[in-house]
Parts: sequence; C-alpha cells; structure tokens
Amino acid sequence: MTAVPLPDNIARLQWNNRLKSGAMCIFFIAAMGIFALTLFLMVAVPVSLVPDSGITLAQMITEPKMQTRMLRFFAKIFFFAGGMTLYFIYRDINNIGTIFSASPLALHSGDRFYRAVENMCISRGLKMPMLYVFDETTVPPQIVTAAVAQGVGGKSALVVTEGALNLPSALQEALAAQTVQRLYTKDTYFLTMFCFLGHFPFHVARSANIIARYAFWLPLQASDVLLKMIRPRMLNLRLQKLDAGAMELTKDAAPLDALASQLATPQQLDDYFYAPYLALFITKPQT
Repeated sequence: MTAVPLPDNIARLQWNNRLKSGAMCIFFIAAMGIFALTLFLMVAVPVSLVPDSGITLAQMITEPKMQTRMLRFFAKIFFFAGGMTLYFIYRDINNIGTIFSASPLALHSGDRFYRAVENMCISRGLKMPMLYVFDETTVPPQIVTAAVAQGVGGKSALVVTEGALNLPSALQEALAAQTVQRLYTKDTYFLTMFCFLGHFPFHVARSANIIARYAFWLPLQASDVLLKMIRPRMLNLRLQKLDAGAMELTKDAAPLDALASQLATPQQLDDYFYAPYLALFITKPQT
C-alpha cells in the first residue's frame, strides 16, 4: 500500500469539531427544558383550573411567592430528567453487550487487533476499552463497522463485527486508530450524549412502564418534535464519519482511505439497529 502524506490541517479540524460539540450540547439542554416545561404545564394548568385549589393561573403569573414555588417545581422536573438520562447512560454502558447483542471478545496481546488498540491507547494515555463482537445473528459477518461508546467515569466499550476482525493488518490498525482517536478527543462523550440526550424520549418511552408511557406521552412527543428537526443537522455539521486526527496515530493516510471503502454506511446499519445508536458507529464518510 503506497503511503499517503498527512494533511496539514488536522489540528484545525479537531479544534473546530470540539467547538461544534460544545455548542450543540445547548440543543440537548433545550430539549430537556421543553420536556420539563411540558410536564410542568400538564400538572400546573389543571391544578389552577380546579375550584378551591388555592392556586390560580393569575397567581402563577403575578405573585412572586407563587412564581418561586413554580420555578422550584420546574427545576425539580428538569434535574430529574437530567439524572434519568445519566442513569440511562450508566446502565447501558454496563449492559452494552445486551443492547447490541454482542459477546465479550476473547482477545489478548498476541492478537493483532487487540495489540493495535492497546498500543494506541498506551500512546494516548488511555485505558483499554471493553471489547465485544457482534453476534452473527445480529449483523452479517461480511459487514465492516465498529461502535464506540463512553460512559460516566471514563468507562468505554468497543464493539466490532466479524468482518472488521478479518480485515488486513493495516486496515485493522486504521480502525483501531479511529476508535482510540474518538476516545482521546472525547468525541465519544459527545456521540454517547447525542445517542441518549438527542433521543432521550425514545429511551424514556422504551424503559417506562405502560402507565408512565401514557402519562409522559405529551412531553415526550413535544421534546422529540424539536429533536427530530435538529438531529440530522447536528450530525451532518459535527460528525465526520472518519476522524482525520486518527492519521496522527497511523502516520499514513492510505490505510484510512482503504478502510473507508470497506466500511458500512449508516443506511445499511439502520436495518439492524435502532436509530438512536447509529451515531456511535464508525461508518463510511459521505465524501
């Protein structure tokens, strides 16, 4: 494989991506705010209409004491939604094998893929992620992709397909570089948060019992309407399917170019996984 020189704007691309990640987190907070506000109004408005309840809509609007009480109530709902999201992330990162129908990957330092990930983690001062392989009944073995997730406390996981493990050595190193670079630049934090906060109505509805699912239907739908409009724009703006910074680890652009031709597209993966999880995957770039 002929070596390809590295571009000279890697650092600028990384910096721009980090700025975009920070700015886009505001949208997550806005969606949680809409969820909390809708839930608040579902409780406050009916109460204000009940005769002899002692609370009226006029009091909520004009009386400072009542406004303070309502603000505290809204804050409790907002922080409950935030805590619930953190719980989902903590729970799911510890059950990543179940979520993705994957099994622990029994590799060690003698295996080239494990060695590539381990060496690159050491070079970046990172902990080795937990390794899993997708079951063949979940993803056809010929598909080449990997999912990277990172949770609270820096715990991370890498899930690969059988097709990725059968790649030539240079392409396995390129895939390892993509994984480690996402962990190093904290891109996995953004993408994991996107997976959960960007789709938190999905996770709440999926985890809630049938009574809570109907009780929270309106605020969840209101939040998802906002998120549905901005999710594609956020990913298109922020996510380069292949991170240019990985070339700093491979020292050669050629394996990354070759890897791009082998990777699955998000549209292909949509046949096997829920849409909220697709942002975690290393997939074919659009350009």
